[in-house]
Amino acid sequence: MNWLKYAAISIAPLVLIWGVWSFLSSNKSPLPGSLPYVDVMSGEVVYLGLNKVKSIPAKNTDGERVLLPAEERDGKVFVQDRYKAALETLKTDSRFKVDIATLEVKGAK
Repeated sequence: MNWLKYAAISIAPLVLIWGVWSFLSSNKSPLPGSLPYVDVMSGEVVYLGLNKVKSIPAKNTDGERVLLPAEERDGKVFVQDRYKAALETLKTDSRFKVDIATLEVKGAK
């Protein structure tokens, strides 16, 4: 019986090391390389790299700060809820494409 005790003690670290390695290698959840943003004036959805965005709203290709983080639900594009205050300053523009009540982007492409 003594040899069983020593066998269990010698195998236990190997099982522990294998378990930790298996757990760490299977739980990889890398950050996405880019995130969806929507141009609230044109409705265009663009994907920007994490290192491209310096501030929110981000600049579009024309240099206007009108790009806000977006999400897609049920085939529709919405501005993320936390950026509703930023929409208040942009909604006076005649090109504005967001329904303030639902945050849905009208005509999103």
